[in-house]
Amino acid sequence: MARQTGLDQFTTSGASKKGPSDSGGARGIVVHDVEARTALQPSGLLGLDYALNPYKGCEHACAYCYAPFILKETRPWGTFVDVRRNMPHVLAKELKQKQKGVIGIGTVTDPYQPVEVDAKVTRMCLEVIVRKDWPVVVQTKSALVTRDIDLLSKLSKAEVGMTITAMDDKARKLYEPHTTPVKAQFKALKKLGDAGIKTWVYVGPIIPFVTEKGPQRLVDEAKGAGVGTIMVDGLRARGDSWDRVERALSALRPGVLGDIQIMRRELNGRVHFRKIAANLEELCRAAGIECKVFVDDDRV
Repeated sequence: MARQTGLDQFTTSGASKKGPSDSGGARGIVVHDVEARTALQPSGLLGLDYALNPYKGCEHACAYCYAPFILKETRPWGTFVDVRRNMPHVLAKELKQKQKGVIGIGTVTDPYQPVEVDAKVTRMCLEVIVRKDWPVVVQTKSALVTRDIDLLSKLSKAEVGMTITAMDDKARKLYEPHTTPVKAQFKALKKLGDAGIKTWVYVGPIIPFVTEKGPQRLVDEAKGAGVGTIMVDGLRARGDSWDRVERALSALRPGVLGDIQIMRRELNGRVHFRKIAANLEELCRAAGIECKVFVDDDRV
């Protein structure tokens, strides 16, 4: 029988791990322990100097994720997680050797996916970072990040971004089936903000015919949670990301695939994304929230 984890309060299903190589768990996630040779990788993302990814692979199984394309990963994404258990030790050495800079935690994986409940690799890395007080930017979809408020609040500079692609959990489950419900995400943002940690919402990617439903509620919830910035980005056509999203959205409503094909004729969807982003910009302006749009910026 699959063991339930402490993350079940945040996610739609739990995961379990029986050993260093395991195909157990509520969703049959294969978990491997692997050795990390490096911890900090140079990052080309805006505002980041380094990328830190405690895991390879992600249990959230988001249809739009292009991490497997970036990593040249051939295993089915969302079915495995490689746990880099020695990463805190490697990180401790590298912090002594490298020039101080901003560390982005979770650039090609979610650092607070279900396996982190027990593995705690992200938490142990934060413990190492706290000793040197390097600035960090965490990006996640999980409310589990609130577990580490005690560490994040010790840093001179720490930010947490929460990815929220839509307000409709039922629709979201079609393309990101194992992420934290949106209500819990905003509750987590409020808790982080109350602890003095800077927060932002990342509306990215815009999912056609889903993200545009309920933008006023999204902005209202963000304001209520004390979020200062909302970032907006479109769906980036890397690898087979578009094909996977179309397959996932086929159950949304009759005719949606035809509508997506029509939408993609205009700059592969960018015209549609610009309209959604413009609407969010206007709503943010009215709410007094900063809005950053990256739909036409290929550097993010």
